[in-house]
Amino acid sequence: MAIAGTGYLRLSVRHGTAARGRRIQRESVRKQAEFTAEWLPPRPKEIAADCDPITDLWASVLLGVAAANQHVDPKLLRGVIIQESGFRPCAVSNKGALGLMQLLPATVDELQVADPFDPRQNVEGGAKYLKQLLDRY
Repeated sequence: MAIAGTGYLRLSVRHGTAARGRRIQRESVRKQAEFTAEWLPPRPKEIAADCDPITDLWASVLLGVAAANQHVDPKLLRGVIIQESGFRPCAVSNKGALGLMQLLPATVDELQVADPFDPRQNVEGGAKYLKQLLDRY
């Protein structure tokens, strides 16, 4: 109903309309959350490791050197390590992957990584392997 001469419209709200609006809003938020969850990357899995993560400073140095040596983006290396080992150098997966970059034993042998639990060797080997994959594909 319009209020004469004011340019305003007066709305009347019936009982239950506000509650119905809140239900619709909750349902909409729930559907948005479900849809978004389908497109988000999976959360990093829990890593079975009996050691602390390496420090961010040490990780930055290792990643910078390996990235420069192999001509790959250090952000790529950091992302792999976050997902695969959570920066724990002693991480071992249930499939037998080892160290920060989770190198499989066959890859360790192929890349001649002497100690896959040594962060420097593991990151260098992982960067070399990623470079090979990037060049191939």
